[in-house]
Amino acid sequence: MKIPEFQVSFGKKKKHPLRIYIVGAVLGFAVDMLHRFLKVPQKDLWAIIDQIGREFHIQDIQELVLNSSTLLDGRIERDVDKALKDITPDDPVIDDPTFIDIKEGETPLGGALGYSYDFYKKEENNES
Repeated sequence: MKIPEFQVSFGKKKKHPLRIYIVGAVLGFAVDMLHRFLKVPQKDLWAIIDQIGREFHIQDIQELVLNSSTLLDGRIERDVDKALKDITPDDPVIDDPTFIDIKEGETPLGGALGYSYDFYKKEENNES
């Protein structure tokens, strides 16, 4: 009786480096043609390709981006910008000031004159 042999490997399967070069050449050609004919910036086209590779888990595109320093810099810049946008709050809304003008006062010109701001909004509890 012959015992079958199995090969078991753990971790990520290594791909041939030639495959990454071919994917890079094809995508580079496509980006160059779109840039020439449609006048779309190459940086934006590579960003779109990177996002497609991330969304659909295309390993060849992800390896290409991780092996290219310019594409990796673009990915890092986009990720950092997105993270900063997520943590920074929107501009606060400041209500218009209340104008203070007292016609009668201590001097012949009248009383106090100025602006007043309400920094704390009074919340009304409407219990129905």
